[in-house]
Amino acid sequence: MLSIFKTNAINIKNVNKVIFSSKPFFDLRNKIKKKNAIIILDNFFKKKNKLISKIKKNNLIFYLPKDFEPTTDYIDGIVKEIKKRKNNFELVVSIGGGSTLDTGKSISNLLNNKGSSEKYQGWDLLKNRGVYKIGIPTLFGTGSEVTRTCVLMNKKKKLKLGMNSDFTVFDEIILSPDLCKTVNRNQYFFSGMDCFIHSFESLTGKYKNTVANVYSHQTIDLC
Repeated sequence: MLSIFKTNAINIKNVNKVIFSSKPFFDLRNKIKKKNAIIILDNFFKKKNKLISKIKKNNLIFYLPKDFEPTTDYIDGIVKEIKKRKNNFELVVSIGGGSTLDTGKSISNLLNNKGSSEKYQGWDLLKNRGVYKIGIPTLFGTGSEVTRTCVLMNKKKKLKLGMNSDFTVFDEIILSPDLCKTVNRNQYFFSGMDCFIHSFESLTGKYKNTVANVYSHQTIDLC
């Protein structure tokens, strides 16, 4: 029997639950109302009181700095602060662009794995599953909401590496195109180009597969 695959099939870890929603924050409120959650927010949301009003007061909220890129030192500092509180946090939620999503995934990983974040920069180095995590992307093109990595800058070693592991993948994501309406025009364009280029790369790559082809063709048509 002839194989339809040019390479060996690869078992790829995907997000377990994907929700398409016109009211993402309403859906989020229902998911966290009975849980102690850590909320990672893009700086854009600092003045969005309507969003904060939907989040319980006993949840722990972190706003990331403007033009933020996550570093190993920053992640280690946040995890240290969280552990000092000795709360039983059951959920990590990230709302924002790629850096915000990567920050949430990193924190989730380190809460259940001992040591600093740089210890797990590499391929399949995490030993334990992280805290349950939900991602809500607010930009096109980041890809962080579905990938098995979270990229961190290690300033001491002058390296930019990811925690590449099946444990890094979000357990759940909430998708709402309406969240992209407030993005400024330049960022809107460049993040849209990100989608186009990722799709083009996927279609011309050595390890492409039928599912990736379908998504990539649809994305290019939309672009």
